[in-house]
Amino acid sequence: MAREISLATQQQNAASDQVVLTLKEVSRVVQRAADGLKQFSETAERLNQPGPRSPSSWPSSSTLTPALAQAHGLPLGDGGRAPHR
Repeated sequence: MAREISLATQQQNAASDQVVLTLKEVSRVVQRAADGLKQFSETAERLNQPGPRSPSSWPSSSTLTPALAQAHGLPLGDGGRAPHR
């Protein structure tokens, strides 16, 4: 009986470790989503400001994600960089 309890305890510990790893991964995914939504919100706020929409007001190629480009109708044929007009 002691061996069965020991085995069950080991299994519970292994399961608990897996839950912790899964929750950490979920946390990372949620943080990435939050970062993306913040970036999207900032871009939308900039685009809603009155004034000319010059390329200098566009997100840089390092921050322009395919999802943002698509949401704003920007082409992605050049690696996601905003077009020069």
